[in-house]
Amino acid sequence: MKNYNIINISILFFSIFLICLQIWLERFFGQVDFEQLLVFIAFGFYGLLDADDYIISKFIEICLYLPIALTTLYVLFITLISKSKNFFKINFNTKLINYQFSLILLVFFYSIYNLSNYVSFKDFLIRDKNYDFIKDNYSAPNIEKIKNIDSKKDLVLIYIEGLEEAFINKNFISENTIKDLSLNDYNSRELSNFYQTKYNNWTVGAIVSTQCGIPQKPLGILDTRKKGFVGNRNVFGLKSFLPNAICLGDILKAKNYHNIFINSVDLEFQAMKTFLVNHGYDELIGKKFFTERKETKDYNSWAGGVHDKDLFDVAKKKIIQNKEEKKRFNLTVLTTDTHNPGYVDKNCKFKFKPDTKKMFKALTCTAHELEKFVDFIYRNYSNDTAIIIVGDHLNRHIEDYVAPHNLKNLKRSVYNKFIDKDFDLYREQINHFDLYPTILDILDFNINDKLGLGYSALKPTNIDYDLYKKDLIKNIGNKSKFYDAFWK
Repeated sequence: MKNYNIINISILFFSIFLICLQIWLERFFGQVDFEQLLVFIAFGFYGLLDADDYIISKFIEICLYLPIALTTLYVLFITLISKSKNFFKINFNTKLINYQFSLILLVFFYSIYNLSNYVSFKDFLIRDKNYDFIKDNYSAPNIEKIKNIDSKKDLVLIYIEGLEEAFINKNFISENTIKDLSLNDYNSRELSNFYQTKYNNWTVGAIVSTQCGIPQKPLGILDTRKKGFVGNRNVFGLKSFLPNAICLGDILKAKNYHNIFINSVDLEFQAMKTFLVNHGYDELIGKKFFTERKETKDYNSWAGGVHDKDLFDVAKKKIIQNKEEKKRFNLTVLTTDTHNPGYVDKNCKFKFKPDTKKMFKALTCTAHELEKFVDFIYRNYSNDTAIIIVGDHLNRHIEDYVAPHNLKNLKRSVYNKFIDKDFDLYREQINHFDLYPTILDILDFNINDKLGLGYSALKPTNIDYDLYKKDLIKNIGNKSKFYDAFWK
């Protein structure tokens, strides 16, 4: 009987945990599908330790404390009832056992069914497993050919956390902030439809896609964030991050570019450092850099990092240094202040109405610093420096900012700006994979119209792009042994 009760209690706890896990995922990550859940298991358990303390504490409260509390209350309730001598004047023990088992099974199946619907498990099962989309559509870079190209431009690549076009709206932000984000004074251009596909609604996944032209798909149970990961194989890990892929950093490294990455959080978060080190980045600046420097005292951005202004200040110094040393360089910046719910720099001088949401305060401050940074580059180095600014992904909490009656028909597009001289955009659509060849074209690498899974927006394609887009969206999640080889 005791073993029976232990099994019952264990199943009940697990069922409540699954329900609470869904609540936590919905609240802090928006819509999540099954493969994203696998990525969370593969990359997130260690990465979670470096996440925002608030998110960690809520995971503990919602997914651990709450199931423990509810399970304990249930056990106490059943124990109290079992001591009643007149429970419906029947043989209590037999009846209670049957009731318990039925109730626990009901909760268990409900939790499984509800979570599987939430993560679109059915779609995961019914995918065409015989069509290897990545194998049939991947175009590999030719490093030897690229080495012979004479590129004379530096690259400044900026990822703005969770920024999409829907936020550039006078109902949310001021006309001055809209002007800051438009960057019209700098001959900026944009594609009106930067659409998001599977695997690109989290930061690391989006960076991988934009720099490698392939997604960050789950691959077994990987411990890619552990500090001993690089160069040390362990039971659940690999030595490196997509070691057989040729990415933006690899290509620029082959052309003697100095690759720099600037971020405000722990570089170990979700294997970011491993990815960058494996793919040509020479200089990595993260949270440790700022804490050791001791020039900044305000670590109140997401995950306890510095604010975006500090990132742009360091980026400005790195540009000056590399220009003076006459080094070709790629400077990549990843901001954090506009991570939900918004992290407002206390040194930001703007005044806001009392009911202004933190996200729009943070966006106003970041936009102002972004515009100043772009102005500095444009005034001093516009002849030989291309600037590309994109949101890393769509905002995962758009329902917090857009009224429900407007949400259904909302046109959603990742923010994007391209600033350079003498280039044309040949279409109005782009995705994260397309950014990879587009960046290289802007740098005058003169590649083919396709690279990785992406098509350059600077060249006319030799296919029907709309049909390719549909094929990509439908089949990018198919199992691919060809893709697995990038990891081995």
